[in-house]
Amino acid sequence: MERTIYLNDRPYRICDIGEGECSIVVFYSDRTSDLYERYKRQYSASSRVILVDTSESWDVPVESMTLSELDVLVEDIHLLADIYWLDQFSIVIERATNNIYEKFKSGIPERLKLLG
Repeated sequence: MERTIYLNDRPYRICDIGEGECSIVVFYSDRTSDLYERYKRQYSASSRVILVDTSESWDVPVESMTLSELDVLVEDIHLLADIYWLDQFSIVIERATNNIYEKFKSGIPERLKLLG
C-alpha cells in the first residue's frame, strides 16, 4: 500500500510490500506515479520491502545529496525503522556510493544490514 508519511516534518512516499525480513529501498523517483507497479518485479524476491521515495522532500537524488543532507536522510530512515518497529533491516539505495552507505552504517549501526 502506498502512502505519504511525514518523517521529521518531511514528506516521503512509502510503499510497504510483503512480510518477514525487511529491506528498505531508498530512491528518488519524481516521475513515478505508482511505486508498487514500478518496483514490484524488481524487489519481489525479498520477503518484505519498504520503498521510500525521497522526491517529495529533496530536490536532488540521493547520490547528489550533500553530507549534511545525507545526515538528515539517515535520521528520517532511522525514524521510519522505529515507526515500523524494525529490529533489523537491510538497506538498498539506488545508485549509491560508498560514502552514502557509510553514512547509513554510522547512523544506524546496531540494526542495519547493508546490501547494494
